[in-house]
Amino acid sequence: MVGAITGSNSAALYQAWLTGNRTVTGQGGGAPAAPDATVLLSWQALANANMPTTLPTDIAKLSTDAIAALHADVISSLTPSQVAAFTTAQISSLSTTQVQALPATGIGALNGRQALAISTDGIALLSGVQISGFTASSFGSLSTDQIQAISTDQISGISTRQLQALTSAQARALKTAQIDSITAQQISAIPVTAITALSTGQIVALGTDSVSALSFK
Repeated sequence: MVGAITGSNSAALYQAWLTGNRTVTGQGGGAPAAPDATVLLSWQALANANMPTTLPTDIAKLSTDAIAALHADVISSLTPSQVAAFTTAQISSLSTTQVQALPATGIGALNGRQALAISTDGIALLSGVQISGFTASSFGSLSTDQIQAISTDQISGISTRQLQALTSAQARALKTAQIDSITAQQISAIPVTAITALSTGQIVALGTDSVSALSFK
């Protein structure tokens, strides 16, 4: 562990904050007192310093308070296995700044449930490269609200592999502005089940070139 907490009781209090374990030895089994601002800053600094070497099995034990304290540059340096260790509760607690810092390789390590836990505001701020990081399976697990949160600038980051996993519900949720940004090559990758779910208005938004790329095989 980088850095140190002086005193056994202080160390116990830090661990209680770090893991969300509200029972601390020597505290009568009750909830420990909240740290003052100076102590909290030192705990947050220690959590950030230790995060790069934290094992995936230990990451899943971190409290949402500890996750919230992580700096963007620390999150951007996480390995795929570390990102994959995040629980859905931890992912849901990430700020938009933290979501923006997730490495594309880490996003690629998320399963469907974890991808679904990303806030719509967070989805809207991902780069095209980050969007392309989702596996086909996790992309197909995104909610209709998450799909609608994808900006027209992000559309170019969606791969044909991801579009092959597009569900009927996701297809119906696409806004006309999003559809207008989809290329003919991307359209050709959309499965028949999703294509047939498109409304007349959505088909019109595709444009002539994209419509000619549609496949009903």
